[in-house]
Amino acid sequence: MKDILFLKPLFFEKIWGGNKLPEIYNFNYTNTEFPLGEIWGVSGHKNGISEILTSPFEGMSINNLINSEPDLFGNKTANGEFPLQIRIIDAKEDLSIQVHPDDKYAMKNSNDNGKDECWYIMDAPENAEIVFGHTCKSREELAEAVEMGRLEEHLSYLPVRSGDFIHVPAGTLHALTRDIMAVEIATCSDTTYRFYDYNRKTSDGKKRELHLKESLDVVAVPSIYPVINTKTAYKANAVEMTLVDEECFTVKHIKTTKTAVIEKEFPYYACFVMAGEGTVNTVRVKKGDFFILTNNVKKIEINGKVEILAAYSK
Repeated sequence: MKDILFLKPLFFEKIWGGNKLPEIYNFNYTNTEFPLGEIWGVSGHKNGISEILTSPFEGMSINNLINSEPDLFGNKTANGEFPLQIRIIDAKEDLSIQVHPDDKYAMKNSNDNGKDECWYIMDAPENAEIVFGHTCKSREELAEAVEMGRLEEHLSYLPVRSGDFIHVPAGTLHALTRDIMAVEIATCSDTTYRFYDYNRKTSDGKKRELHLKESLDVVAVPSIYPVINTKTAYKANAVEMTLVDEECFTVKHIKTTKTAVIEKEFPYYACFVMAGEGTVNTVRVKKGDFFILTNNVKKIEINGKVEILAAYSK
């Protein structure tokens, strides 16, 4: 089977993590030190590389497959690594107030790619807000606020609810907040610079590292807020929404009621089944599955009531 390649999820405990994910998605996982904060379902990053579960590539890493079978991805991947990540985040507590660098800065200072990301909010409490941007007009004003311990006075907040979609470009000061569960789709990076972390301590009693110089170097001042032009296409038994279409990634939300056919616009799709079960091109899929639709698939034929996020990087 070279059409649909299922991937083995990777589990990451976080000091701010929760306990929802194994129960919701029937993952077999037991915490060791901290709660489970993230599941990496699709990743080619060196800190967590996805493993193929589907024969004849079972046990092979996604990066090795890209290098040995580039045609399966339409020769649309570079640098020998899969260009996107799909993570599920369960934030029982507030995440650190943070920022991600662009490619140029990340390569020079962290030996990593830059990070653009986006979130599909799967669950959020009533009246939930996330940190999104700041109100400072100059880098000097922001640096002074950080030095004086008054950063929180200058934060900008965005109301969110289940079903919202947020694009977080590199340079955007941001943080998910407590009791939010989200799917994160991002470029292939694991570099985060922390402005503030609520003085939390790791298991050895030390406060988590902050990255004030790097944060101030890369944060956008004043804040820049993206405009997303969502496109909705109604089809027989399906709705296909293009949530974002940028150079860094395109993300689609596909929801079907029964048998539906979706045109495939790129050689590969990285997919996560958010809800439901059914078949994709006659292969059984269910809630919690991560898979790649390869270049062998030209049309997506879905049978069943399912909700899928699909992404690719141009």
